[in-house]
Amino acid sequence: MGRAVAELFAREGASLVLTDISGSRLTDSVAAITPLLRTSAKLTAQRADITQAGEAAAMVAAGHAAIGQVDIAVNIVGGIKAKVLF
Repeated sequence: MGRAVAELFAREGASLVLTDISGSRLTDSVAAITPLLRTSAKLTAQRADITQAGEAAAMVAAGHAAIGQVDIAVNIVGGIKAKVLF
């Protein structure tokens, strides 16, 4: 879901800060999204576990340094740790 949202924003001309807990999945997303970027758009990516405050803060700082002002943040984190939802 997160990659689909990023692809949509890329097509609309947004600069993007991508993150994923999986480095290989992040690499795949960057490869898929880069061709969709408009000429003036920027893309940066950093592997991070955003459930960890330090990693989340580092990702935000790196993103801000790479693209400047952030106008929209989309946080899509998935996963189930328990075997039973309800």
